[in-house]
Amino acid sequence: AVLFEGYVLYPYRASAAKNRLRWQFGVLVPPAWGPAQGEHTFQRTEVVMEPRGAATLAVELRFLHAQRRTVEELRPDGSFAAVAELHLPDRVLVPWDEGTEERVEMSVPVAELEAGEVTLPFVRPAREETEPVLGADGEEVGRLVRRTERADGVLRLRAEQLDVPYRAFKLTAVVENTSDWTPGADLAGGADRDAALPRSLVAAHLLLGLSAGSFLSMTDPPEWARASVATCANRHTWPVLAGEPGSSDIVLSSP
Repeated sequence: AVLFEGYVLYPYRASAAKNRLRWQFGVLVPPAWGPAQGEHTFQRTEVVMEPRGAATLAVELRFLHAQRRTVEELRPDGSFAAVAELHLPDRVLVPWDEGTEERVEMSVPVAELEAGEVTLPFVRPAREETEPVLGADGEEVGRLVRRTERADGVLRLRAEQLDVPYRAFKLTAVVENTSDWTPGADLAGGADRDAALPRSLVAAHLLLGLSAGSFLSMTDPPEWARASVATCANRHTWPVLAGEPGSSDIVLSSP
């Protein structure tokens, strides 16, 4: 549900005005474009955890990778030409930005996080796929072309032991878009964003889990941890306890 928040507004068509301005939720854009436009290039989660024994931290980053779907019509000479609409007996095909689900996973002992920052760079390569479109008679009348641009990012983790009566740590998890893409000089405003989105991490959010131990609530921590929780600086995301009722070993951090 978090991943597809605001993906499309039903029952409006893809061509409807309400579905023209999309991808507003948890978008981490390339650094060369984001700051000047007031958009984010990173998100930072900070939360207090109490690991037990040789606990391991499992981290899963989820996001959508926007891919551009264009519509092409088959011409009499056998070539294809991009069109704004392709009319079929049962539907009308239009260009559309789709989202493919992406996940980045890592597992690291808490003891390793104590020793220093752990980083995991990741890349989602550019690709292109085509899908034939058939008419009522089963003959090809066009095709859909899906193009995905390269997306680069990094996940950074570190843990700082706290000066409290119990064995507790402040966990910091940063997700950052590290794309080296730069906008063209001929692009401006909305056109820039249109070009930046396929290189962005869309609806980015984190799942954090401890193999042994628990996370503390950001809104209702125990008295001994209130001062430490107050120092947690979350940026462009907010962590909440998730999982089964009464459990505290999983955190969901989302915008």
